[in-house]
Amino acid sequence: MSAIRREHLLREGQPPWRQTEGLLTECGKPIVGSRDDPTYNGATVYTRAELAAFIREHGQRRAVLVYCVTCVDAAQRWKEWAEDPNSCINRESGPYAPTAETLRRELFALADLVRLHEEEFDQLLRARDETINLADRRREKKRQGLM
Repeated sequence: MSAIRREHLLREGQPPWRQTEGLLTECGKPIVGSRDDPTYNGATVYTRAELAAFIREHGQRRAVLVYCVTCVDAAQRWKEWAEDPNSCINRESGPYAPTAETLRRELFALADLVRLHEEEFDQLLRARDETINLADRRREKKRQGLM
């Protein structure tokens, strides 16, 4: 009896500085190719958006027949970098994460870059502090009874 082939999902919750080296599926399998054209075992690796479209069209039950269940579970559990960077770092640094040593090296390299470009780093932080988070502003207005 042959194994049933399952489609895999790109781990989109990886740190953004990983463009090609170290790309994984959501279930931890290594990906060949780039973020724009990822493959695993010669098959296309799909995105979270493609999974969501599949579920909308065919339903959750059919999705588990087509996609790797571990990939689907992980994609629903872990946030993407843009949504929650802390979630990504927690996943990458966990005690059983296969990428924990890679992340350790990357964080040391990032710290070196910050030391080399302290003024630019400080400017970027100040610029981020000056931006307004609209969701926070709405919550504050609700709390004050202004909405």
